[in-house]
Amino acid sequence: LRLYIDPDLAARRIPTLRMIRMDKNELSHKARRLEAMVSEALCGRHDAAVTVREGSSRVGGGAFPECDLPTCLVCLNCTRIQPNTLQRALLHVSLPLLARVEQDALCLDPRTMLEDEFPEAAASVRQALDSLKAGKA
Repeated sequence: LRLYIDPDLAARRIPTLRMIRMDKNELSHKARRLEAMVSEALCGRHDAAVTVREGSSRVGGGAFPECDLPTCLVCLNCTRIQPNTLQRALLHVSLPLLARVEQDALCLDPRTMLEDEFPEAAASVRQALDSLKAGKA
């Protein structure tokens, strides 16, 4: 609770506050980095387009019920796999990954991810797509 006395210190030391306060430039940078890692992990093995687009993050309950914040989303569109199918497959890989489906794309929100988690997230997407291609999911 002492951290909350100094709002800047609280924002640096409390992960949730840091994520809520991210600015558009930082979110754009994170999204581009995640997009590159997911694209590299797929390395043309799947018929998937990985793009970045603007979206919103929902803070959730507590002090900010249903408060939306602008964000940049990393979106996957697969020609042969429905986004809901990929979303379910991501829950059954060795390192499960939560994603959402919006505008007929699977979306990852880098606001809620640490950059050192990006390689594992990219590997989870690849593993989910590999399992769907092999008919295992």
